Amino acid sequence: MIEWGDKVEWLREMVPDSPHLASQPDIGPLEEFIWSMFWSLHAGRQIGMSGYQAIPVVEVMAYCALAGITDASERMLLLRLMQVMDREMLAVLAKKADKDRKRGK
Repeated sequence: MIEWGDKVEWLREMVPDSPHLASQPDIGPLEEFIWSMFWSLHAGRQIGMSGYQAIPVVEVMAYCALAGITDASERMLLLRLMQVMDREMLAVLAKKADKDRKRGK
């Protein structure tokens, strides 16, 4: 999903009856909140000499505070979700950086 998610609108325009569109999950308000939270945190990600850095725990907790999430178990669940999503994103970014390096970019 992370790799092609931003191309959904393009796919809808180019191939409206694509089987890939039919298999898209229904996204409810909770999933939308989690997705939005991840992309907000991703936008503030640090980039060091070794590449993209993981989203810090403190940033996840700050987002929870801003969103008014005070329950410790909900915060821990969101932290775990962000860490799983972040690992996937870091893998995608590393793969892209490797391709770019091989192409001489």
